[in-house]
Amino acid sequence: GGLEAVEKARGNNFDLILMDQRMPGVDGSKALELIREFNKTVPIICLTADAVTGAREKYLAQGFTDYLTKPINEFALEKTLMKHLPPGKIIKIEKDSQKIPEETKSPENSFDSLKSIGLDVKTALKYSQNDENFYKILLQEYISSSDEKLKSLQKFFDARDIENYGILIHALKSSSRMIGATDFSKECAELEQAANDNNFTLIKEKNSSVLEKYKNIISQLRKTEIFKEIPVAQNAKQENEFDEVLEFLPEE
Repeated sequence: GGLEAVEKARGNNFDLILMDQRMPGVDGSKALELIREFNKTVPIICLTADAVTGAREKYLAQGFTDYLTKPINEFALEKTLMKHLPPGKIIKIEKDSQKIPEETKSPENSFDSLKSIGLDVKTALKYSQNDENFYKILLQEYISSSDEKLKSLQKFFDARDIENYGILIHALKSSSRMIGATDFSKECAELEQAANDNNFTLIKEKNSSVLEKYKNIISQLRKTEIFKEIPVAQNAKQENEFDEVLEFLPEE
């Protein structure tokens, strides 16, 4: 959440911070305010789904260094990073597409077992820059974080805590899209919209079926051949880092 972001900024000398506006507890704007009390210079980029006219000016006026709308466009993200990172931290690499081995052009062929359970592997690999190992890491985090997410979603539902329910279902929507569970991601998006509209009636109607589908996806993933190849995170800190990556990767 927002307070965790503040503490990480306090304990680390970051070159740049990507700040999600919608977080549990303390939102991005308040986290920015708290960080500026002890760090006046680090660039802080606001990530938000707020794309209405005047939104950019509003967030810049609050003190954000720059602003990116979600779903995040990878080219806009790269341009923003190039603009605000220290020049010494940027290394430009020229890619020669003619030298890329044929087998690396279509790594999705290695994930037939994931395709068989309905994952859009081609799109998922696009988010991972066609890096098979990185995609496997994202799958590992998606699976390992599922028990905690299921418990939290049910807890927020039982408490009728629509705000935190919406925040968590938003994260599940994004991470599901990242691993290629496109249809399930759309169902999560419907629940997220219901939370934004404070429509608990719709949430109540669909919560059970969505959580069951989530459990089913995890169960099917664990039965695939590719699951045996997925690397295991070395510790809890590494798992948390992967979870953050899942939430901030660009969506379509």
